[in-house]
Amino acid sequence: MALRLTFHGTRGSIPVPGPSTVRYGGNTPCLVVESSEHTDRLILDAGTGLRTVPLDADTAPETTILLSHTHWDHIQGLPLTLPTLVACGPLRIIGPRPARGTLRSVLEATMMPALFPVPFPAEGNGVIVEEWETGTHHIGPFTVQTYPTQHPAPTLGFAVSITGTQGGVIYLTDNELGMEPLSIWRTGLIEFVRDCDILVHDAMLEDANVSARRGWGHSSAAEAVRLAAEAGCKRLVLFHHDPGHDDTTLDRLLDQARALVAQMGVTLDVTLAIEATTLTQSGDT
Repeated sequence: MALRLTFHGTRGSIPVPGPSTVRYGGNTPCLVVESSEHTDRLILDAGTGLRTVPLDADTAPETTILLSHTHWDHIQGLPLTLPTLVACGPLRIIGPRPARGTLRSVLEATMMPALFPVPFPAEGNGVIVEEWETGTHHIGPFTVQTYPTQHPAPTLGFAVSITGTQGGVIYLTDNELGMEPLSIWRTGLIEFVRDCDILVHDAMLEDANVSARRGWGHSSAAEAVRLAAEAGCKRLVLFHHDPGHDDTTLDRLLDQARALVAQMGVTLDVTLAIEATTLTQSGDT
């Protein structure tokens, strides 16, 4: 049994659909990981891409959303989509505990009357909200390991695999690799992504603006390449595209990343996250 990964939103910060973002997409983060038999799935983050995820009781009798964190671009698809999600059946929303309040209280605040006409469902009314810390968890056939990322808000990376199998998909958005290159955190991160089949990693920055944006919680493509190469990952997918980067700019950044791989002399398949495309542990579909 293999995993399939579908990108429904690839953009960071704000949605930017339009003629200059047609090829790579303009929706904010949302991915779906499912078993190859399509019987079970996890939704990773709930940006505006969530609205393109097929949602009905037949295809999703139970839905689990894993939130990396609660910055706007990772939850802004929830309010409009939540009524449909709840109508489909049980809904679990899981993520890290925010710096202030609880995960439920933050989600409720995004749908207060001053901001949205429909309130967040009351506790026990179709939505279960859970808070996870670093560790190993099990959801249906999936094993999900979590690891904290370097970001201003409490943020988790997710390693998803079919229980009892090797490899899998690792999702590390909003992660600043340049903060502590020699730290215990970095050593743990390398082990977290070691030998994974598909690493989806934040690559929002260009090398030229890494220093100016230090502390923002994002990485460059070159930093992501170095991490993936050091950890022996098979495939790196550059993700969380800057809203100011059009398709041509992203093409250039991909060329630079692949040139770095060639310069390093390592075996690593590097690509860009493309909206409405699916990857498997063995290749594209």
